[in-house]
Amino acid sequence: QYAGEGRNQVQMNTNALDWQPRNDTGVWQKPLYRQGSYKEWTQLLKLDAGAQSPPHDHPNGEEIFVIEGEIEDEHGIYPAGAWVRSPPGSGHTVKSPKGAILYVRFGGIEA
Repeated sequence: QYAGEGRNQVQMNTNALDWQPRNDTGVWQKPLYRQGSYKEWTQLLKLDAGAQSPPHDHPNGEEIFVIEGEIEDEHGIYPAGAWVRSPPGSGHTVKSPKGAILYVRFGGIEA
C-alpha cells in the first residue's frame, strides 16, 4: 500500500486503543499510520449516530472503507463493506444518521 524505502512496519491491537475526539461533532479517531514527509496517513474514524463532519476538501485524495454502520455524503450512501475513493481535489460532507466505523486513508492518491 505504501511505496518507498525506509517505511516502518507497524503492528497494533486497535481494540486496545482509546477513541480520541477529533472535533466536537461526534467524530472520534484512532490514528494508525503516519510517517515523515509522506503524503498519506491512515486512521480509524467512528461517527456517533447523527454525527456530521464539516465540509472539507481532500487535496491529495481519500479512501474510505466502511467497517460498520453506514455513512452518506453528497454523492451517495455507503453501507458496511463499501469502499469509496475520492480523487485529489475532491470534497464532501460526511454524515452518519445511525453511526459508523471507518478505515480512512488520506492522501497519496494519484489523479
